[in-house]
Amino acid sequence: MRARLSLAVLIPLLLLRSAATAEAVGKQPDVEFLLGFLAGNYRLIGQKPDSGAAYSGRLTLQRRGRGFHVIRTIDRATAEGTASIETTSEGIAVLRMRFPFDGVEHEATYLWQSDLDNYPRLAGYVYRLKRATKSPGIEALFHIPPTPAK
Repeated sequence: MRARLSLAVLIPLLLLRSAATAEAVGKQPDVEFLLGFLAGNYRLIGQKPDSGAAYSGRLTLQRRGRGFHVIRTIDRATAEGTASIETTSEGIAVLRMRFPFDGVEHEATYLWQSDLDNYPRLAGYVYRLKRATKSPGIEALFHIPPTPAK
């Protein structure tokens, strides 16, 4: 009797949770929030596509309308590009960035999360935009918090 009662309570709760999860997956991202949350300056570390050579630098995401103007500085070379919030076919919001790198057009796709101080942290794959990439590069972006005024 007790097992039947537990199942009678548990099954409707599981069905409700399943429906809520399905609704969240199909939900459109809050682009306005994400544009504000992701804007800022970042430390960048990565490995180049195909070669795996390591690099580091800085990256700035400046909000421009419904996307970003991107400034990447690696080994004293600065390149500019664009980025926007896009939704994958699975309903997951990603940051898609396009920029020149070593004279070749590249694209990167990042996922993000909030770190323990509520700043964004991004990680993603980098690949050539118009040529085949055998092994994608990887990048991690760490938000640089603003320095408080003294």
